[in-house]
Amino acid sequence: IGKALIPAIALVAFALACTLALPRVMGVFVGSPAHTTPEPTGALLSAPAPGATGHEEGLLPGPEEANLPVSMRVENVDFFKLNATAVLFNVFTEVIKSSIAEAAGVSSGNVSMKLRPGSVLVLAAVAPLEGVRRALAVPGVEQQLRTTMKDRLAAIPKLQTVSTGTLNVKNVTLPVVEAKPIETATATVPTTLTATSETR
Repeated sequence: IGKALIPAIALVAFALACTLALPRVMGVFVGSPAHTTPEPTGALLSAPAPGATGHEEGLLPGPEEANLPVSMRVENVDFFKLNATAVLFNVFTEVIKSSIAEAAGVSSGNVSMKLRPGSVLVLAAVAPLEGVRRALAVPGVEQQLRTTMKDRLAAIPKLQTVSTGTLNVKNVTLPVVEAKPIETATATVPTTLTATSETR
């Protein structure tokens, strides 16, 4: 009988040992801090959105009230494809700036500009230097600017890679020159006469 009780006693002892050790084992898992995902770093938070080109931020400041506005539309050029090609975008911009500056009789540094979709909408401004208003008011300057810009843009290498058809320049708008009123001279007629001699 004693030998028969040995396995039962051993089994009870093993069960008791497991019961005492179980809280310690569970404490390792229950008391352990949960796994957390690290917070994104500042670099990740400030990263640009996928597909952003950033070229538009590099454009020159837009027209100011003191400047003379000039606008036009370059048709059949895909703005987004143009904006995605840095070299082509810069050449395109410089050609337009130089054409406007030439028509206004100033250097390219006196012309600021922004480009917008549709096909490519040009919003420019010329510094109000002496003679600029007269130059932009010359009859035929609008047509000349349109023709010059069209020919120069069409000559840009690989521009056809961002074109959707035949390039054209339309809706050229130049600043309105207000006519100054004509000043007329008025003569002053004396209202009193002074006697210069005495009547004898």
